[in-house]
Amino acid sequence: MKSKHTKKALLMSVVSMFVCMAMLVGSTFAWFTDSVTSGKNKIVAGNLDVELYAKNGDTYEAVTADTNLFMKDALWEPGHVEVLNLKVANAGTLAMKYKFGVNVAAEKPGTNQAGETFKLSDYIMFALLEGEQIYESREAAITAAEAKAAALSALAVDEGGELYPAGTEGKASEKFVTLVVYMPTTVANEANYKTDTDAPEIELGVSLVAAQTPFESDSFGEDYDAKAEYPIVADAHYDAKTSEEIISALDQAKEGEVTAIHLKEDVVFDQIGNPEDYWKYHYKISGDKEVIIDLAGNEIVFNKPEGADYSFTGGILADKNSITLVNGIVNVDSCTGIYTTGSATSYFKNVTFNVTGSNSYGVDAVGFTEFDHCSFNVTGGYGVFCARPTKVTNCTFKVNGFGAVGVQMNNHCNGNVISNVKLEVSYGTAIYVNNNSDAAIDNIDITLNGKSSVAGIHVDPEKSFITIGENVIVTNNSTYYSPELVGGNGDLSNIKMADGVTFETDGELYVSKYGASPSAKYEKGTYWRTVSAN
Repeated sequence: MKSKHTKKALLMSVVSMFVCMAMLVGSTFAWFTDSVTSGKNKIVAGNLDVELYAKNGDTYEAVTADTNLFMKDALWEPGHVEVLNLKVANAGTLAMKYKFGVNVAAEKPGTNQAGETFKLSDYIMFALLEGEQIYESREAAITAAEAKAAALSALAVDEGGELYPAGTEGKASEKFVTLVVYMPTTVANEANYKTDTDAPEIELGVSLVAAQTPFESDSFGEDYDAKAEYPIVADAHYDAKTSEEIISALDQAKEGEVTAIHLKEDVVFDQIGNPEDYWKYHYKISGDKEVIIDLAGNEIVFNKPEGADYSFTGGILADKNSITLVNGIVNVDSCTGIYTTGSATSYFKNVTFNVTGSNSYGVDAVGFTEFDHCSFNVTGGYGVFCARPTKVTNCTFKVNGFGAVGVQMNNHCNGNVISNVKLEVSYGTAIYVNNNSDAAIDNIDITLNGKSSVAGIHVDPEKSFITIGENVIVTNNSTYYSPELVGGNGDLSNIKMADGVTFETDGELYVSKYGASPSAKYEKGTYWRTVSAN
């Protein structure tokens, strides 16, 4: 079970690799891109030239769409290990950024000895290691991999970096990595298929995507391609101008494949569903699918359906799926835009969420979720409401509404990360940690404004806690009689500081009972200090 949770938590990493865009939002000019994949392979050609090589004996040979990097018909059992030496190379004349990953190209589940359905990808582990590594034994390979190992179905991802044309002084044109894939010896009958049932099967592949990166100059400098994004690598692509066309594409999406939907204009999403179902006003994505919705600078609108009785209504429900939204605007009014269950994963990048209405949820994430470079304007309800590990990075929040919350962790939601985020609150709460949940925050800038009730970080009850890392700043510009900078219904024990880190505010730090005057002040000491606002 722990392995499955790890798998789901890490799946977002590879999704981010697949979902990067080749088109600058709102532009008619295509950025140079390139990509190569192996194992049920697809080559996406572009004007950049990125190449992947695999070591065969003493030489490296080019990987093509037909290259089978992994052992054919391998019998995956505890102790089985495969080691691949790979090289990523810039074979072109332009500087590029790249990402490299491992993917499950195809998979058929099996039935284990207990009669439960399982996938081999839940139990096969991987690690992507720097450099060309040689191991004397399978034990040595596993030992080297264990520190970075994750479930294979999470998909290996090397965030990569930048590579430059060969001969560029002081710049690398190629990079060597070693991929270790293995099934731990600790795996038991949970991955042992039952006699007289179909054997589970898995087909592995790799993916490499590249795009321009600032290096070459024009008359105005090196930044003309700073916003260049990676191409989408998907098994199927659909264009959509209406909610009906979105739904049609979702219905056609195949299990085990990546389906990309590209919006061509603004869309008001009209819901359909089963009237007998609690989720009747959501469109439910069925099956184990990976879906990417590229907003392409357009807006998608979710409204509360007429006659709906529940606040959890109005949008798209991802159940066992992976859903990704990128590059556009999501408007949510008195309903839920995207809802994910515990077995789903979701990823959002370059999306602006406008959330209005008291019972609104921009994203209600019961599955594992990641937000990157997103903006939230919340005048009612919640920008992000999560009950599974959630990562929020490089985002901005503006909160201004009665009971409005930027980010809330709820119901035993553990392992959350909030980093490089700016939050401005004129009415409501920036970060709310509730019901036995936790979050680690760093590089956070919170500004409290206005005359209404405002809170920076609220932790409630005592079993929930916040771990505060580096560069957390709270600025109080509010004239409200008792603005809550950091506090809740607990005490100092549920607000933890990283060792040697200070917390900066423009005034005093205190714990307060919600909506009441301060009940206790943090004492200035080893972990806490105050500074004057500029």
